[in-house]
Amino acid sequence: MKVSIITVSFNSEKTIERTIKSVIKQTYSEIEYIIIDGASTDNTLNIINKYKKNINILISEKDNGIYDAMNKGIKVATGEILHFLNSDDYYIDDSPLETVISQFGENKEVVISPVKMVDTEENFLYDFSSNINDPFKCIPHQGFYYKKTLHDTYGMYSLFLKYASDYNFYLRLRKSNINTIEISEPTVCMQEGGAGVSEGLLVLCELFYVQVRNN
Repeated sequence: MKVSIITVSFNSEKTIERTIKSVIKQTYSEIEYIIIDGASTDNTLNIINKYKKNINILISEKDNGIYDAMNKGIKVATGEILHFLNSDDYYIDDSPLETVISQFGENKEVVISPVKMVDTEENFLYDFSSNINDPFKCIPHQGFYYKKTLHDTYGMYSLFLKYASDYNFYLRLRKSNINTIEISEPTVCMQEGGAGVSEGLLVLCELFYVQVRNN
């Protein structure tokens, strides 16, 4: 079963190499690696090109935000399973994909896992635990693995939303009782960002909007 790993990047010269290396060292063999870059102006593309033999698809062009870039990755992906790994995040070790993909079967369409939150120095902060029984618990897309065919039924990520389109997609799946399995061990280290108060309020507003929209 092929998994398409999609990394969205923009001016990520400080962290993109760590992300790429974490994909390259995965022991799972059926990987398609896709990088969607938003026309970076720093050293990001030079770093990416160092590993071009390990990257199946590279697109670098301006986009309309992270969800536009994610949709571009979905459209070119050929894997049965999709996973988004941000350009400042990385797999926790060399074997989480082995564990995750083994959970998929004919009746399993989504696998979720906790995400280990770290700071810029890779110091552990806390585990962002998933909970499939709690619709108010956001699941970061770094801990969200799913079959690409779900987009045929539920559409792509909405570009109307700037922060919570992945949460909206998850809630739509949840309303339809998509067969989901939850594993207990973190699979990805996610670097915590430093959003300001105003941006935090916008995030909360979008989360509330998405929750209301999905009843």
